[in-house]
Amino acid sequence: MVRLLIKHNACAPYLSAASAASQDGEGAQEKAQAQQSGEEEYDPFVKPKDAQKVGKYTPLAWASYKGHYKVVWILLKQNMSPLDIDMHGNTAVHQAAASGSKKVLECFLSRGVDVEIKNARGHAPLDLATQPEVKELISKATSTKNCANKKGCNSKFDFKNIRYYCESCKQFFCIKCSKSMWVFEAVTDKEEERSVCRCNVCAENISNQEKDLKNAMATMEFYTVDKVLMHILNNNIDIAVKLKHAAQVLHLKLEKELDIRNFIRSVDHIDDYKTILKSVKILNDKVEAAKELEVDLDNGLLGEVNRCTQRLIAERNLRFEMESLKVY
Repeated sequence: MVRLLIKHNACAPYLSAASAASQDGEGAQEKAQAQQSGEEEYDPFVKPKDAQKVGKYTPLAWASYKGHYKVVWILLKQNMSPLDIDMHGNTAVHQAAASGSKKVLECFLSRGVDVEIKNARGHAPLDLATQPEVKELISKATSTKNCANKKGCNSKFDFKNIRYYCESCKQFFCIKCSKSMWVFEAVTDKEEERSVCRCNVCAENISNQEKDLKNAMATMEFYTVDKVLMHILNNNIDIAVKLKHAAQVLHLKLEKELDIRNFIRSVDHIDDYKTILKSVKILNDKVEAAKELEVDLDNGLLGEVNRCTQRLIAERNLRFEMESLKVY
């Protein structure tokens, strides 16, 4: 519904002139980055706007208050500013803090949004927060005075050098030591609508993990894929969602195929022919179980299964007849 409304230009009344120009492809890259953080108009030396005269409720403020973080992502990508105020001087950041929406607040922090701005009554977002985890997050942001890259930067945060929240390591960095991007949120998504910020170290680590996973997948070896994928999943490494899904699908395929191949090898010789039909059933059940999980088994393996089944049944019938005739 939100996307449909945007398609019909419903967001136009809530965009600033600068944001609208950005959507039309105007402006420098620096302005676009500033817009992304919602800070392009912010200047502590300029008198705050009169909330009673210019304030209005915005879709972004409402989505923030309700905790609809996916809607917040979509609206931010349309260049709606989280610093637009309502009639009481509250920004979308105030609304997220008041409602206890940590997910939305993390999104704003990852985009460098000011969490110390005050409303018309002099209240900062921290003053409106009631949830302990939200209070802790805001307090951590306001108490972090320098970039977390201690060795390479350690620059002091101010109204120009704003802080960006790395969602991977949960630390704050300056713009030079972080990367902001849009990524897919779900496997079925056609547009990159999830807002992400990572420090340079985390971004490089994730990139390396993605390369390792792609290389492992290329081997088509179960244990190679399993080792890399399990490391990523166990450590909650935020790799590309579509790559992770493709790896999980391949992992399941290789696992099932390996299990079937191992079973085929285990029935090369069966001492008691009376258990052969049971073995045939087990083998075919493994194939059916894989198909129920929508595993695309290799055609060559299916051929092996058919040949193994035919061999086992033929062997069972022959040994049954031999025993009946008592031929030794």
